[in-house]
Amino acid sequence: MKAARQRGGWSLIEMLVYITVFAGLSFGAYRALFETITHSRRLQQNTEAIITAVRAGERWRADVRHAVRPITWNNGSLVIPQRDGEIIYRLAENTLWRTVAGKEAPLLRQVQQSRMAPDQRTHVTAWRWELELLPPTNRPTKIVPLFTFLAVPNPETSR
Repeated sequence: MKAARQRGGWSLIEMLVYITVFAGLSFGAYRALFETITHSRRLQQNTEAIITAVRAGERWRADVRHAVRPITWNNGSLVIPQRDGEIIYRLAENTLWRTVAGKEAPLLRQVQQSRMAPDQRTHVTAWRWELELLPPTNRPTKIVPLFTFLAVPNPETSR
């Protein structure tokens, strides 16, 4: 009869220990998975904001390059004369607005600060645009999204 009792088996306490270890490992794995998903979403949002800012900067640079007369700064707006009218850039309510032919459209949203200023060079006046975007979340971030764009108008028309 003693031989029958010595068969291998699992006791209730062993099963509870294994279940507890499995639950702890599963909890840790799920937490790591969801943290990774959250970080991935934030990275995607940051990447989209950077791409949008660079595209806006390239649009601005192209507009400055195609100026047909000197660029002016009027009442918080940058006025860029073009062959078929003016292009106006202005910042209002954390949005950079671009006006072409009287039609105003948002060029860039979530703007913390925007500063467009002339940058006098030896033979030409270049323009500098310093841009700071709002952080994508309310959490403190280690990296502040800052951009600087430089453009030189056509030298024959910008004097």
